[in-house]
Amino acid sequence: MTSLEQEVKLIARKPLPLPVLADALARLGLATGPAEHVHVRDLYLDTPDFWFYRAGVACRLRIRAGWTSLGLKTLTPSRRGFAARTELEEVLARPPPEPLTRVPGRALAARCRRLTGSSAIRILFEIEQQRVVLEARAPDGLRVAVSADYCRIGKSARPFHELELELCAGQDADLRRLGKRLRKQLRLKTGRCSKFERGLGALRIAVPPPPPVLPRLTTDMDFGPAVYRILQSQYDLFTWNLPGTLLGLDPERLHELRVAARRTAAVLQIVAFVLPGT
Repeated sequence: MTSLEQEVKLIARKPLPLPVLADALARLGLATGPAEHVHVRDLYLDTPDFWFYRAGVACRLRIRAGWTSLGLKTLTPSRRGFAARTELEEVLARPPPEPLTRVPGRALAARCRRLTGSSAIRILFEIEQQRVVLEARAPDGLRVAVSADYCRIGKSARPFHELELELCAGQDADLRRLGKRLRKQLRLKTGRCSKFERGLGALRIAVPPPPPVLPRLTTDMDFGPAVYRILQSQYDLFTWNLPGTLLGLDPERLHELRVAARRTAAVLQIVAFVLPGT
């Protein structure tokens, strides 16, 4: 199943008691439904050479009582705490095997395996969450899934508290407005990164940076080394955008791959002109 997740993320210094959260929502004119307490384990997966990350997605196994799902979510950066990310999710028929060496599941897993090929899958890190989830409704039709999360990354990182507001019905502008008012009322901070990004930072996991569009050249550089450096840079760009092109969620990746291929062809034409017979 493919969906567009639109959410506002806020950060709390300490746990938000359910009565305090429900009262804050009521003061803003929202009616709340019954709360559900959920324990969730999120396992973030990737290959040793970070194919999922290079494809612009986080690959996640979400495990809760009697239910496991595989998900891919785009790494679209948030702006002022608001993010709109494409999410693909598949509910698994059975719990994932241990040890985990390949992406479990059926249709979505097959799509992942076409992306990663024979590369082994590893668990980058785990985030354990105690969540209090409830639905809030406004008279104007806005409907929001509210989740107060107590999160722990692995066993060593310091736990943190998040409040997520996910749009279920209504306009994203109304969701942003609600997030701003709730942030001021509860004295929260704006969340500037996803849980995946927070996990990478907390555990200091080094991910490969995108290559530069063009290499650094100097005026005293010979023709051959300069050509080699340019061709190498375009090859790096081509291979960097290959995972995202194969996954097919972001058309910009295909565009960048084609640009790198066209630049390579242009450089080879120049070489053939300057050095005939090569």
